[in-house]
Amino acid sequence: MTILAIFFGLGIAEAQTKQETMAWIKEKIEKYGSYTNDVNISLYAKVIYINACEISFKVSWKNWEGDWEKSYAFPTDNIDFVYSYGIKFNADVVHYSNTYLTQDKAIDKVDVLQFNREANLDERFEKALKHLATFCEKKKETF
Repeated sequence: MTILAIFFGLGIAEAQTKQETMAWIKEKIEKYGSYTNDVNISLYAKVIYINACEISFKVSWKNWEGDWEKSYAFPTDNIDFVYSYGIKFNADVVHYSNTYLTQDKAIDKVDVLQFNREANLDERFEKALKHLATFCEKKKETF
């Protein structure tokens, strides 16, 4: 019993739950996918859905030419690395569309998130995505 009290007293943390991880990722996408730059281009990110296997969000863009939207949907696995402006994947697994595309296309990165606005956020976001992917149940193949 004393050993348990010591561990709790030291503040040894447990891994985040799936719900906590999804909430944290949603917060960071909406915070760092939304900004106004120095030439009055404003972006507003909104998560459409998030689960253990996939994340989808859209970015509304407003500038002097008008308004448009970009949409992204990507898996929580298959990540190559997270960098200061987005996420790079090992393959073209990101479903991307925008106001002017007639059909979705597959790309290998999400490049509208400004992770450089918070210390070590790229590393922490990558760790959170990989943790969330551990909750994703893979389909069992018959053969």
